Amino acid sequence: MKKLFLFVLLLFASGCATAPRIKSTGIEKPLEEKLTWSSHKERPSWTINEPYSEGEFLLFVGLSDKLDTEKKSRDNALSSAITNVVKFIGTDTKSRFERIQTAHGLSTDILDPTITTQKLEDQLSKALTRQIKARDWYLEKWKAKYRSYSEDYFLVYALCLVPKAEIDKIIQEQIVYQQKVGTAAEAANKKLVEINSSLLETKQKKISEYTERISALNQVLKPAIELKTEVDAYEELAPISKKVEAVINELQSGIEKARERYKKTVAINLTSQDLGSDAVKVTITELASKLAEKGYEAVIVESTETNQLRNKASKLIIGTLSAEYMGNRIELPGGKVMKSLEQTRATIEVKVIDVETDTAVTSKNVSEKDFGKSLSESKEKALKKAAGSTAEYISNQLK
Repeated sequence: MKKLFLFVLLLFASGCATAPRIKSTGIEKPLEEKLTWSSHKERPSWTINEPYSEGEFLLFVGLSDKLDTEKKSRDNALSSAITNVVKFIGTDTKSRFERIQTAHGLSTDILDPTITTQKLEDQLSKALTRQIKARDWYLEKWKAKYRSYSEDYFLVYALCLVPKAEIDKIIQEQIVYQQKVGTAAEAANKKLVEINSSLLETKQKKISEYTERISALNQVLKPAIELKTEVDAYEELAPISKKVEAVINELQSGIEKARERYKKTVAINLTSQDLGSDAVKVTITELASKLAEKGYEAVIVESTETNQLRNKASKLIIGTLSAEYMGNRIELPGGKVMKSLEQTRATIEVKVIDVETDTAVTSKNVSEKDFGKSLSESKEKALKKAAGSTAEYISNQLK
């Protein structure tokens, strides 16, 4: 208690000399200041002597700013006393909070000590506003003269009573609360480590099925959202709340990307009665390549049963291939015929099916003609050209 009194003495001793200090405001300073009236013949000793205790109360002195009315000055003096009590008690209590933080192994990126101190000061201010009483007043009225005008102002000293029990109660409540915050922060940090570990493990897994990937991400997302709710109950845990929020955003983004990837995944099944497997393979490869350029991911499947394709692709592309040899002569205007490269017309009869609903989205016959030095070359070029046109049509229909 001796230290408490000494601290307040140092706060006010320098401001209790005969002439008040001028508070710098950046405006014109008075040429002269003169005391014109005071409530006592002499300043009471309590305005400059060490404060003391009285029964169940602590006594502090509040000094007002220079204000133009007595009421404003009285209110300001009370506020000054409250501010000084709060700052002193807050300084002492802050060190206790720091010890609690250290005991739980918490750093400032998990627990915000600024909010901790501010909450204590706010609580003390509210409580003291209700509890503080002025035991005595000392008022002075001064006249300040400037170059072109003069004005009067008041200075008020308030000797205030502060209940010891109320201060002790608030401090104890805050210590208990901060212990609770520390425990919550420590538990939250452990959970966050576990969530990050699960997220990393999920990202490293090779999961092909859409629903399985979404499920895996949601299994990590659920506890992350629950943790966010828990830490948001404490303002002091704002730093860790931001970390949890970042994890949630990453998970939600991953889920959204998985959904978009699923929408852009198509299954391809092309067949032909007349063309060999090599020709079919060339066409499918070209179709998949051209769809990839449009942002689609293609998987080649043997089955056209949509119930077997669900969660692997959102659309199924089925089609039949055919090729017609067009010869190696072309007719010029006027009826003249001349020899040319080998010509082949390739046709893809294609249908796009929505896998989820098992309904047709669109269908089309695409035919393209191309030339080659040999029949096989012209056939391959025509098939690739038809595959490219088919990919263009499908991508436009699926936008």
